[in-house]
Amino acid sequence: MAMSYIRRSSEDAFIMLVDTASPGRPSLQHLNTLVTEALDSRCEPELSQVTHLRIYGKWVSENDEALQVDDTLHVREDRARSDSGASEADYPRLGPDTGDKREALDVKTEKEWARAIKIMKKLLEKLPNLRELEWTAGLPFAKKLWPAITPKLEHLTLDLTICSPQQAESLRRQGVFQAAHLKPLCDFRGLKSLTIQGMLGSYQPIIWEAVFRNPAMHTLEMRMAQEPICRKREDQEEWPKMEYSLMMNAGEEGTAHTEYRGQDGTGNLHHKEGHGEYLDVVAIRKARIAANLVDTIEGGILPLCVIRLQGFVVDALPFAYGFKNLEQIDFLDNCFDAGFALPEDLREKVKVTTQVTLFRGFDIPGEAGASKVFDNEDLRVITEEVGELSVKTRSVPKNLNKLAGTGMTLTTPDKRPQLSSRNSSPGGV
Repeated sequence: MAMSYIRRSSEDAFIMLVDTASPGRPSLQHLNTLVTEALDSRCEPELSQVTHLRIYGKWVSENDEALQVDDTLHVREDRARSDSGASEADYPRLGPDTGDKREALDVKTEKEWARAIKIMKKLLEKLPNLRELEWTAGLPFAKKLWPAITPKLEHLTLDLTICSPQQAESLRRQGVFQAAHLKPLCDFRGLKSLTIQGMLGSYQPIIWEAVFRNPAMHTLEMRMAQEPICRKREDQEEWPKMEYSLMMNAGEEGTAHTEYRGQDGTGNLHHKEGHGEYLDVVAIRKARIAANLVDTIEGGILPLCVIRLQGFVVDALPFAYGFKNLEQIDFLDNCFDAGFALPEDLREKVKVTTQVTLFRGFDIPGEAGASKVFDNEDLRVITEEVGELSVKTRSVPKNLNKLAGTGMTLTTPDKRPQLSSRNSSPGGV
C-alpha cells in the first residue's frame, strides 16, 4: 500500500494522502493525526507560507471489514441527474439503498466524513495565503469548508464524487452533490483556473456565473462522471463522438446546427434529445445576467482562453458570442458532436483537440488535453485507431492526402484542416 502522509513537496505546498500505510488504520484516525501535527503551534509560521494544498487518495473507513456485502444485491441501474432527492445535510450523503446492514454502515461512513470535514476545516482556516486547492480524495468535499477557504484562492480543482468506500471501484452507488452547495463558488473574484469533475448532475448555471465573476479566469474544465445518452431522431443523423467527427470530416464544409437542445438553461439535454449534459448557451446567458457584470467583465465577454470538456453534447450555439478570448478547446472522453462549429473569427485562432485527432504540427493530445508536437523535420509515424481502422504514414505529402475509402484527412503542419464537420458560422443565436 502506498505510503500515506502529509508532506512538503516544496517550500509552499502540502500534499496530503488520506490513505493509510498501516493495515487496519482508518483514514479518519490517520487524518486527525496529520492535521493535529500540522496545527502544532510550532508549525503555524510555516502554515502561513503554504500556497498549494492537494488532498487525494481512497477513503479507508473504520467499517471496511464489515463492508464486504454482496454487491449483486445492491446494483443500481438508475442514473441520478438531479439533486431533487438529495439530503440537505451539511456533509455529503449517499443515495437511498436497500438492506438494513448496508444502510447502517453508510450512516457510519457519513458520520466519519462529517468528523473529517471538521478536521479539514481547521486546517484550511490556518492557510491564509492558499492560492491553489486540489480536492480529489475519497473524502467528499462539503459545503462547510467554503468559509474556511481564503478568498485569495486562484486555482481550484474539486472532485464532486460521493460514494461509499465499498463501492469506490464500481461507482455503482453514489450520492449527488447538491448544486446549492456549490453556490459559494460565485463569491470568489480572483480565480484563474477552475476544474470541476465527477459531476453527476449539471452545475453549469453556477459555474458560468463564477466564470463571469472572475475576470482573470483563463481555464475552465468540466468533467461529467457519466457519458450522455443520445436519442436518435428520425429527422437527424446520429451524433458521432467528437474525436471521430473531427477526424473523419476534417476539411469538409457543413452547416452549423442552431436548434437549442437544452432545458431552459439548466445545462441538461432536453429529454427529446436524450439524457446528459449539454453545453448550454442559455445557461451562459443567464449567468451573464446573474453576474450583473458590475466591476467584472465589460460587455459580458468571457475571459476564458482554454475550455476542457468531458461527457458533454456540444453544438455551435455557445461559441457564437462572448468567446473572443478563446484559444483552445479540449474535448476529452465521451463528448458528442451535435453540430459543433466555430464562428469565422475563432476558426483560425482556436486550437481544437480530442484524444485522437491530428492537428497542426501533428499534435497528439494526451490524457489532459496536452499535446506532443512533432517537428517538421522529424520522421513521422502516426498510428490512430478509429474503430478497426489503423493508419500508419511516413513522410506525409504537403497536400491533403485523403485515405481511400476512409474519409480521413491527414495534413502537414503548414496546412491546418477545418476543425469541424460543420464549419460555417452559426446563424441567428
